[in-house]
Amino acid sequence: MSKKRNYVKLHSAAFIFANITRKAGEIADMLGIADKTVRRYTDDPEWTYALDELGYTGDRSFTRAKKRDAKRDTPEKYQHAHDLYLQLIKENTPRHKIAARVEEKTALPASTIRRWARLGNWIN
Repeated sequence: MSKKRNYVKLHSAAFIFANITRKAGEIADMLGIADKTVRRYTDDPEWTYALDELGYTGDRSFTRAKKRDAKRDTPEKYQHAHDLYLQLIKENTPRHKIAARVEEKTALPASTIRRWARLGNWIN
């Protein structure tokens, strides 16, 4: 059984994409369909036709949400984590436990702390 496309919703999605928002999730919420369905619409030649008919000449890809970066957004947390990390090294805490201990005190994920330590050369 083949899946049928609802071309009214496809054209509605194209209109919203061209005039309101380029976020697939928001378009899906407005139309009451799945995010995955909206993303599949872009594979259909009718999507290109609909955007052409609307006179849309911009970028035809969906925008992505910005990733949160605590180092950039909250430099105080980064500095606090750095200071705790170095303090634990000086106290001869086992290396495999340092990130977990910093996580307990800062509420930042241990994976983030390990990544910062690696990228920031906190370990000499």
